[in-house]
Amino acid sequence: MKPKFKTVRKLATNETALIKDVQQGGKKKLIFYRTIRKASKTSKGLYSATYKTK
Repeated sequence: MKPKFKTVRKLATNETALIKDVQQGGKKKLIFYRTIRKASKTSKGLYSATYKTK
């Protein structure tokens, strides 16, 4: 069974809140914080976070 990966995009201002959600498990029970990186060089500052879910 291959692990299912889910990509979630948030604004740069929500990056800290996103990391806290991962540490606390969140509503989706995120068990693995893989990476958070700059998705694009736009003024919106989108960030990409990939998680491994159960």
